[in-house]
Amino acid sequence: MGPRWAALGYPPTDPGSLTQSLAVTRRRCRWLYRHHPMLAQGVETLVSYMVGWGLVPRSLHPDPGVRQELEALWADWASQVRVDTLQRDAVRETLVAGEAFVRLRPRYPDDRDALGRQLLVPLELELLAPEYVPQESRVLEGGRRLREGIEFDALGRRTAYWIYTRHPDDMVDVRPLETVQVPAGVVAHLVEVEQVGQVRGVPRLARVLTRVQDLETYTDATLRRQVVGTLFAGFIRRPTSTDAGALGETVGSDGVGELGMMPGDLYYLGEGEEIEFARPPEVGDYDAFVRAIAQDIAAGIGVTYEQLTGDLSRVNYSSIRAGLIGFRRRIEAWVYTVLVPRLLDPIWIGFLRAATLAGVLRVPGVAEGAYRATRVEWLTQGWEWVDPQREIGAAMDAVRAGFATRSQVVSERGYVAQDLERERAAELARARALGVEYTTDVPAPDDRGTPREGDGGEDEDAGGSAADGRQRRLAVIRRSAP
Repeated sequence: MGPRWAALGYPPTDPGSLTQSLAVTRRRCRWLYRHHPMLAQGVETLVSYMVGWGLVPRSLHPDPGVRQELEALWADWASQVRVDTLQRDAVRETLVAGEAFVRLRPRYPDDRDALGRQLLVPLELELLAPEYVPQESRVLEGGRRLREGIEFDALGRRTAYWIYTRHPDDMVDVRPLETVQVPAGVVAHLVEVEQVGQVRGVPRLARVLTRVQDLETYTDATLRRQVVGTLFAGFIRRPTSTDAGALGETVGSDGVGELGMMPGDLYYLGEGEEIEFARPPEVGDYDAFVRAIAQDIAAGIGVTYEQLTGDLSRVNYSSIRAGLIGFRRRIEAWVYTVLVPRLLDPIWIGFLRAATLAGVLRVPGVAEGAYRATRVEWLTQGWEWVDPQREIGAAMDAVRAGFATRSQVVSERGYVAQDLERERAAELARARALGVEYTTDVPAPDDRGTPREGDGGEDEDAGGSAADGRQRRLAVIRRSAP
């Protein structure tokens, strides 16, 4: 075993050991996020890709009418309580601090929101920082146990969260620091588990703390060396002199000049005095070192080097597309294995139960806890195309060849195919009623399945040709004569 392995020692294997110094780690990560521009850029990039403008639910209830009613009510309620903002804040908190808690707070039917409007569904969401849940562990009565602020029953199921009534570091709120036992069914715990059995989250930024420190140290050393290099000064030797110092200045009353130099100054040297400068070693290629450290930081937090630094000087279409494919796959895996099951699904089920209990919705099976009544899928914001012309053409070819469906392509763009088709049909009907035609319109066939007269067919009229018809379709908008 070499010295590198010996320096690692023998770390404990208990999952709880990951969070032994969690409070200090959180503080460091929060400070770096606020003060280090590169880390802030990486975190915000992840938040934008993971959440975007917010994931939107699509009910999978077997009744189409119920699905539309559910989605319409959710859209209004989610806008009222700002679910999209909560998603972004919860994901950012998880990346920086390791985890986030969302408490579902039932309200009275006549309660109102922050703008004084009556709540459509008597339910609000409260985002709590991880400091609200104490890292306390002990054995409770009846075979229950409290592990790092989370209560488990004898079978290992989460039954409750012990939550402070105020933030423990709040210096303004002087209320006694007390905990309340909140049922696990009304708390969503967003956490990225790195080890089997882990119950509390570790900040993702903790992986790169030492690398950021190395980068800051190297940057400060380079800056100091450059500052010293600007101190160009001249020295004058005199055979006899009782004073020393800068030209035109006198020595202090104690006969000793101040140590220090300013760029461009001339200094007298006394008889027999000499000056010798230290020759610090070269710090090496600064750009290469920073690039190597930035690559480590990018890999540690899960983004590409270009996204972390904004440096696109060494990429082309093929390389940036290859990097984005792998990055997008990791993002999708995180969204659908962490964000959806740990945060969004509990919020959706809590919304359905609150709406059913309040009589706002009448969905069979929700009150009884039927699985099929609460099934849902979440749509993310669509990915932006790197090269729209190429990628749209590839999608069209895949649909024509049967390798993909239109619904699949539309879903990848973050939309629902049925909604898009309804909007498209309404748009075409409205345009035809107004006599407006676009170049993207498909000619409507008549009862015999042939293009209608005037749609620019091959034999459109006696005075025109197929080329004339195609030329007329090149216009962006054509309005019919009155």
